[in-house]
Parts: sequence; structure tokens; C-alpha cells
Amino acid sequence: MDVALVGCQLTHLTFTDILASVRSLDLSKNELKEISSVFSKLKTLEHLELSENQITFLSSEMKCLKFLKTLIIKKNLIKSVALDFGMSQSIEKLNLAGNQLPDIPIQFTMLTRLVHLNLGSNCIAVIPNMISNLMSLEYLYLGGNRLVCLPEEMCFLPRLSALYLHNNRLVNIPTNFRHLRSLRTLTLHNNNLSSLPRGFLSLKHLESLTIRQNPLVQDFVRKLPVGPPRYKKLQDVLSRITIYSTRLRHYHNHS
Repeated sequence: MDVALVGCQLTHLTFTDILASVRSLDLSKNELKEISSVFSKLKTLEHLELSENQITFLSSEMKCLKFLKTLIIKKNLIKSVALDFGMSQSIEKLNLAGNQLPDIPIQFTMLTRLVHLNLGSNCIAVIPNMISNLMSLEYLYLGGNRLVCLPEEMCFLPRLSALYLHNNRLVNIPTNFRHLRSLRTLTLHNNNLSSLPRGFLSLKHLESLTIRQNPLVQDFVRKLPVGPPRYKKLQDVLSRITIYSTRLRHYHNHS
């Protein structure tokens, strides 16, 4: 059974017989401030959405939901996560975009079945080395955070095919990026990158790469032997450059 109580101004959830067998529950756009103990009674739940509420803490109630596969809590006020949240071993898709997480909780690295992880638009400055535990991860969205560097361990996720790192503060990319052999989509635009490692030549399956609004593009534009009238127009085009459908065979790092 699917239940949707969207925009109902709910401040709390009351357990009823209807919820006893619910598989999908959408409580988006309400006024919930916590994930109460009532949620732990939803034993058949597989999909839970709590987006656009006022939740500040991701509680341990989730560990009681043995069949929960999808958890979406976008646009809340979450700053911290229960220590035992990592026991929620059934979760395959986790979306906490638009919250206030200062880092990627270590607990998330214990979700070994996780395939899809979206932590975009938080306040994350550091990726834990234990990210390498997520061997099933295929989709990782970290755009709109405060990342300056990436751990080498992140380069050893065998199934990762989509990685979104745009709108951060990255100054370099690990040389071991070449080990992300399943990578097909990579966004790096609007960072502080002045070069890309030669390891990109080994990313044979890469189909989409965005690098606009980085120093490496801006430096390239400045060095072009073009007169002032045409230069301004060319700079405008290249500052928004996006490289698509390329195997990067002709990329050279001259830094």
C-alpha cells in the first residue's frame, strides 16, 4: 500500500492500522520536526520521503525498518545523524540534499548496499576515507558543498558511474582517478582547478565531463592570441564550456 500525506501541515505522525502494512509513505511539505518512534513500527516500509519538513536530526528509528530501500529527506535542517544509523543495512538510495550536514557521516559508509547517494547543497568540507567501503555505489552527488580536496580512497569505487562535484572549492583531482573505470559522468564546473591529472586518459568510459568556470579554462582563454573585439566573445563562450561525448584521447596536461 502507498500512502501520501503531502502538504497536510502535520506536526507528528500517529500510528494507525493503515500504516501497519504501508510500503511507500510520502510526508513531504509538512511541519515534522523529528523522526519519532512511530516510524520504527512501520515494519513493511520500503520507501520513505520526508522532504521539506523541519527535521534537524536523522534518528536511529530507521534501523528498525528492515525492508527500507529508499530514504529521501531533502530540504530539511539536518545537521547530525544517530550513531547507529549505519545499521540500516537495507538502504539502497539515500537523498539528504539541501540540509546542513558539515561532513559525510561515517555511519553512511557502513551502508554497504547503497547504490545512490545524494548529499548535494549541504556544508560538507571533508569526505571520509571510509567512503571506499561503499562498493555498490553507482551514483554520488556532492555538488554545492565546500570540498577542497578528495581522498585517494574515493578513487577505488568499482561501480561508480556518475560523480557530481560541481560548485565546490576543489583545487586538485587525485592522480588515482584513473581507477574509476566505470565512470561515465563527471561534473567539475565552478571549482578552483588549474589542471587535470593525466589519469583522465585512462577513463575510457567517460562520456560527459564539465569543467567550465575553473582557472584551467580561464588560463587557456587568456593565452589565446585573439584581438580584443573577438576575445571578449570567445571568453564568454569558453567560460561556459562543457565537454560531452569524449574519450579524452586528446587531453594534455601542460601544468
